[in-house]
Amino acid sequence: MLNNKDFYDNFAEDYNKMISFDNAIKKRKSLLDKIVQPKIKYAADLGCGTGIDSAALVQLGLVVTGFDPSGEMIKQAKANAGRINLKIDFANYGISEIPAEFNKKFDLVISLGNTFANIERDSFQSSLKRCYDLLNEQGSLFIQVLNYKMILKEKKRIVNITENKEHFFVRFYDFEEDGI
Repeated sequence: MLNNKDFYDNFAEDYNKMISFDNAIKKRKSLLDKIVQPKIKYAADLGCGTGIDSAALVQLGLVVTGFDPSGEMIKQAKANAGRINLKIDFANYGISEIPAEFNKKFDLVISLGNTFANIERDSFQSSLKRCYDLLNEQGSLFIQVLNYKMILKEKKRIVNITENKEHFFVRFYDFEEDGI
């Protein structure tokens, strides 16, 4: 079985096709607009993937650094930013690997999608601490974690179906006795 980094390295090229990058930016921009306040200038996007949230934040006027442990996702993120003419810094680090030079640099740290759900249990607390270290004194942290209790309870197998001219993606869960 692949670890998370290898999984996302192998999947990076198809990820944009599956999530419809341009539409996803519009949705995220609408969400993030509710939390971005005038005092927020610098943001970190942890687990940035192909750069959707980073792009939305830049379109809202912020200076953004996106971090991801997958080098292939970072390549896709850079290509996406270039394609839509946005200046975004991207760095190939997982949360726990982000160098100290970034400490206290950000007004906002976000981690959306499955980033925190993919952190090993024994690293969860240190990853939260790392988020705190990245924030300046008045900074804010915004984390999304999927509600796996609800997912296990509802047992809805098909999560999403995405279709375009060349591809058909079905995202689903396999439910086992001891989890997903």
